[in-house]
Amino acid sequence: MEVISIVISTYDDPINFVSQCLNSLLHQKRVDEIIVVDSSKKDDIKSLCHSLGSDKINYIYTPPKGLSDARNKGINIARNDIIAFTDADCIVDKNWAENIYISFDERKNNEDMVAIVGGKVLPKWISKPNRILYYSSIAQGFYSLFDMGDKLKEVDQIFGANFAIDRNLITGYFSKDLGRKKENLLCGEETKLCKQTKENKLKIIYNPLAIVWHQIPEERSKFKWIWKRIYYGGISRALVGGKPTPKTVDSFSYNLYDGIFLAIFIIPYTYGFLKARFENGKFFRREGNV
Repeated sequence: MEVISIVISTYDDPINFVSQCLNSLLHQKRVDEIIVVDSSKKDDIKSLCHSLGSDKINYIYTPPKGLSDARNKGINIARNDIIAFTDADCIVDKNWAENIYISFDERKNNEDMVAIVGGKVLPKWISKPNRILYYSSIAQGFYSLFDMGDKLKEVDQIFGANFAIDRNLITGYFSKDLGRKKENLLCGEETKLCKQTKENKLKIIYNPLAIVWHQIPEERSKFKWIWKRIYYGGISRALVGGKPTPKTVDSFSYNLYDGIFLAIFIIPYTYGFLKARFENGKFFRREGNV
């Protein structure tokens, strides 16, 4: 039976979240390797990995250089060509890896060049946020949520909490100029990789049966966190290029909460976007060296 590798990166994530994530991964079919790339200040996650006593877990410590760097290290270490990524605060469905693999395998049989596969990223709120954040479809993207419906389809983009690649087809991996670095909430590394993939005439497949639940802690349900997240979203958009589009849900139509959300958060987004553009990337490079 062909198998796949899983990569998760951690940086001082809540230990209970990491524990739930690893336990959901350990019960996956077709998974023989779980690479934990850890940049935490403490040894809690290292101790957790060892305490689980599984030869599937490959714990790696690396100095904190950002999410993209950690993921790329995982790709280079992985012993399988199909490599799936999820976040340390996610819980994956019991058939997640199997459905990821099926999407690669079926398309390979049809001679389609599938380079990326992903699926739904659904919320698991630890503390329910206010109605604006909870009901706004636009807000979903800033919480890394993704639901393109219940049909298998080709798409333009997949989100990183539920993201798998065929290493034989992907070139360049995740851009180290993008992605989270410590307190920096930059994103866009997955968008850039997906864009390159489409430019190379390769397929990105969405499988609705490949499901993960993204645990959203209480502090991220506050306006303070989402304000910062959207500010960095503006910077990321300036660096990646293109236009922001609400491609986090299958059918999108603006509602009252989207209007309120835009009215409030257009300010930090625009400020981040213009600052990055006007400084021609100098601001971003300083952040990358935090």
